[in-house]
Amino acid sequence: MKSACLDKNVSAMYDLVRQFMSETNWDNEKKLDSLIKNSAGAVVNEIASAGSHYASLFASSKLTPEMVYNLHEQS
Repeated sequence: MKSACLDKNVSAMYDLVRQFMSETNWDNEKKLDSLIKNSAGAVVNEIASAGSHYASLFASSKLTPEMVYNLHEQS
């Protein structure tokens, strides 16, 4: 679990986290299983997205201004 907020809202954020942890019904195994699988799927997608972003940045870092100009001239 992660959260973010403005400095002025830290207290309210901790109250929400406490409320979530203490008032959630953890006995529904099917729902909990579904939530965990969805969370794991999201992590896998984030890793793939980050890898693609890294590859794109790495490839573009090798371009010189002349190469960029030539690419635009060809299209």
